[in-house]
Amino acid sequence: VTFFYQKNRPILHNVNFHADPGEKIAIIGKNGSGKSTLINLLLRFYTPMDGEIFADHIPISQYILDDYRALYSVVSQTPYLFLGEISDNIDLSRNATEGAICSAMEASGVTNFLQHMPDAEKTQIGRNGTKLSGGEKQKIAVARALLKDAPVIILDEATSGFDRESDLYLHDIIVNHMENKTVIMITHHYEHLEGMDRIYKLEGGVLREVE
Repeated sequence: VTFFYQKNRPILHNVNFHADPGEKIAIIGKNGSGKSTLINLLLRFYTPMDGEIFADHIPISQYILDDYRALYSVVSQTPYLFLGEISDNIDLSRNATEGAICSAMEASGVTNFLQHMPDAEKTQIGRNGTKLSGGEKQKIAVARALLKDAPVIILDEATSGFDRESDLYLHDIIVNHMENKTVIMITHHYEHLEGMDRIYKLEGGVLREVE
């Protein structure tokens, strides 16, 4: 796949990779290297200038858009949170079981900071999470992604704002407790990549596998 914002200056040039069901893929690269552009292409916010993206050997353009995006849970660097309770921002469908919500909060680390909240998971977070720290916002977004239970999870700089302990905890969840999930982790941090099935580095618009 090739993509550019300005003609003759491709931000992605003949990028090619695959992820099998259940694989854990890391894509590393500096800020501005095109990692987020790659995600926008996967999610059909952008269309490749050249090349094709396939899901189960079918061009993704042939899927109904809502059905296709339902295959993904995405945690971005700046997650959107709305005015309401912590639990409401995790269970967007409003039909998850209490047990499923608790499991998602435990796995994401939300449970660890609820004890400091005045009303635990019923605490009002303010507009776009103004009453929360950056790390707390990210943990809510991770819990939301886990609860959605989509087959593919995209983590786009998802641990920004995490402390080291939380970062290691999420890494353990990804590697050891998501056997049935395909995970694509986008990061400019090169640590905590142990256990990933494949690691790619994006540099100068070119994606190369790291041995």
